[in-house]
Amino acid sequence: MDGVSLWKSITKLSPSPRTEIVYNLDNKTIPEEGHAAIRVEEMKLIVGIPGLFNSWYKPEDEWDKPLPKTDYSDLDELFEEMVEKKPDWKLYRGLFNLSADPYEHTNLYWQHPDIVRKLETRLHYHYSRMVPADYPPDDPASDPKYWGGAWSPGWC
Repeated sequence: MDGVSLWKSITKLSPSPRTEIVYNLDNKTIPEEGHAAIRVEEMKLIVGIPGLFNSWYKPEDEWDKPLPKTDYSDLDELFEEMVEKKPDWKLYRGLFNLSADPYEHTNLYWQHPDIVRKLETRLHYHYSRMVPADYPPDDPASDPKYWGGAWSPGWC
């Protein structure tokens, strides 16, 4: 992806010259595993598998409330159980107007096929220029049982 100079935006508070940003683009196969997201102006398109944690999160102004005391000791087992079950995810498609709906509550995907086509065309362009990601195999040395309950890359 080509860079864009933001110097005037930073030093003179000018509007950003950037009108497009790719949030994610991977070389895994959609719909089986992959996912991608792009924003062009105020519209954001998301396609692919949303993953295990795909819920809506509360706005930032609600984060200052204290969290309830919870025992997280079984979290690893719960995560493993969720992954083993392999939920029946459907291919997710979402189109959001971030100016009107910054929390992405209203999915406009089926109401605006013209905008979807435009953003999908941009994603395909970026796919054509993409260097495939490197997905190394899991390293058993990174298991939290060897690192006091924390994940580690296993080599440091």
